[in-house]
Amino acid sequence: MAKYRHEAAEHRRILFGRGSGMDPTWRNFRQFLADMGPAPDADHLVTRVTPGDLTYAPGKCAWIHRDRQPALTQAANEPVPAKTFGLWASVGGQPVEYASLAKRLGVPFEAMAVALRSGQSPEELVQQAHVAESLVSGSAADASWLPPERERREAFLTAYRMWHMQVHPRYAAAATPAFLYLYSALPGMKKTRDALISLGLWNPPTEQGRQARSVHDLWRRYCDSMLRVEGARAEFSIYKQYSLTDELDELWARVHQAEERFRAGPRS
Repeated sequence: MAKYRHEAAEHRRILFGRGSGMDPTWRNFRQFLADMGPAPDADHLVTRVTPGDLTYAPGKCAWIHRDRQPALTQAANEPVPAKTFGLWASVGGQPVEYASLAKRLGVPFEAMAVALRSGQSPEELVQQAHVAESLVSGSAADASWLPPERERREAFLTAYRMWHMQVHPRYAAAATPAFLYLYSALPGMKKTRDALISLGLWNPPTEQGRQARSVHDLWRRYCDSMLRVEGARAEFSIYKQYSLTDELDELWARVHQAEERFRAGPRS
């Protein structure tokens, strides 16, 4: 195949530059050459000739002299439409690669794939992401309840974006970062409380017991969580009525029920 160096170079240009928009049979150079035939000379390039179709495939391309295709360079840089081999989606009427869409949403590709498989469209995910970002940049921008460490803070906000994609659009504005913090922090508080109860340190009747509790790591952890939860629930008047020491189970039941409703949507 040494005499087909130009054809091989064109094949590599399409394969590596436009691989997702290339007919699978053309990934084999021999098949590509059999369908296209030899180029008249090195000034002829593989050019798509079907209007509106950006796929490189048999019957859709021809050898065209470079002087007759002034828009070839621009066309080569155009994104492949959504229908081409399932690697592209349409957002706002424009084709967007799924990997780029995940980055735009601020979530891992796998999380986006789960949302898409659940029936949400790329357009809906983008709209939902706009709501999530407005909530992140609003109430959560400098929230005292967020973890102080940058890595943990970013991890929480990424988890929030992933969770928010599962929320029914009707509840998108109510599903704030503070709510998710409550939902994720309350089970840990309950577990810490139960551990303190088992040690007899939850509500010790003696001064000695209270002193022992005050220096215990579990109590310090509970108090730290309580301060953050107090800050997060300040956004919700309906949750302020619950005591974080005496009514923790009731508060958790209320938050858990709301989270399920956020994802399930309104009852018909």
